[in-house]
Amino acid sequence: MHWNLRFSAGHGWRETTQSNLTGWFSGYLVVDGRTLEGDAAFAALDQLLPRPWDLHRCGQILRDLDGSFAFALESPDAVLASVDWLRSIPLFYSHDENSKTLEISSNANDTVTAIGLIEPDVSGSLSLAMSGYASGDRTLYRDLKQMPAGVCML
Repeated sequence: MHWNLRFSAGHGWRETTQSNLTGWFSGYLVVDGRTLEGDAAFAALDQLLPRPWDLHRCGQILRDLDGSFAFALESPDAVLASVDWLRSIPLFYSHDENSKTLEISSNANDTVTAIGLIEPDVSGSLSLAMSGYASGDRTLYRDLKQMPAGVCML
């Protein structure tokens, strides 16, 4: 599988590279009573998450992590993305079965434009019209999803 991370600096997002890991982080983590942001939060994730990444173990660690955050981490052979249990900071993704490509982004419009999504998600649109937001993993586009609260993806 191939993946693309579509993030841009600003709106709280910061790109960091440490050891053999590159990624984007926004928000803060609380680890051992300390509030960590930016490079310090990235370094904490690098230490907390065992490699090679295992979805079950990473999920356990992230479930117990305090803070308001979203991130996408990229190693040479995998990508790991997660949002906190409130989904304070959204992440969006699209998976193309034909090209075996996963797109992960901090901005839905960037992904829609980059991969040319045009087909609407009627249920997502109805949800937005009725409640003011699209629920679950739905968005306004059929092939674009949002990561639900407390989810991690490997």
